[in-house]
Amino acid sequence: MFMLLVAAAQSGITFANSPPPAIVAAPPNQGTFQVVPYNGPQPPKGSDAPLQQLRIRVTFQDKELWTGTLGIRGPYSASYGENLRSGSDERCPPSAMLNDLAYSLSVSLRHEGGQSGTDDDFRVNVNYNRSYRDEDCKAGSRQIVLEAPLHLAPGEVRKVTGDGGLVATVERLRD
Repeated sequence: MFMLLVAAAQSGITFANSPPPAIVAAPPNQGTFQVVPYNGPQPPKGSDAPLQQLRIRVTFQDKELWTGTLGIRGPYSASYGENLRSGSDERCPPSAMLNDLAYSLSVSLRHEGGQSGTDDDFRVNVNYNRSYRDEDCKAGSRQIVLEAPLHLAPGEVRKVTGDGGLVATVERLRD
């Protein structure tokens, strides 16, 4: 009972024989605030670095998953991602959402050349996740992660092969 009264008092509920709540005046403004310039560490200067464009083609077991161009300026990274959930697998009996086919792909490129962004070292990361069904229509998922360093001069192409037939072909376009 005591806890119920404490909870009621904290929530602002009053009872018939309790006194009204006390009115307290807010303290007057104690002064003004001042804007102080920030003198801490500054973000890296990447905006002066040239835009480096890399064309990427991702395939899985010779089927194209995505092809596109990502631009990286300075020490920053660029990424692409997609998610798909679609209708059920026809060969399995319907059951609530367990028959949905799902797929996700994420591709990212990061420059590993330090603050200047002028060097030829990059890192590619591809994450591919897909649903599957076994012979008994039991659901599961498969995930493949491919991550690799790449040394790419302008105009060069590198192919990185991961498990299960996941391949990323990366071309650094000429400036």
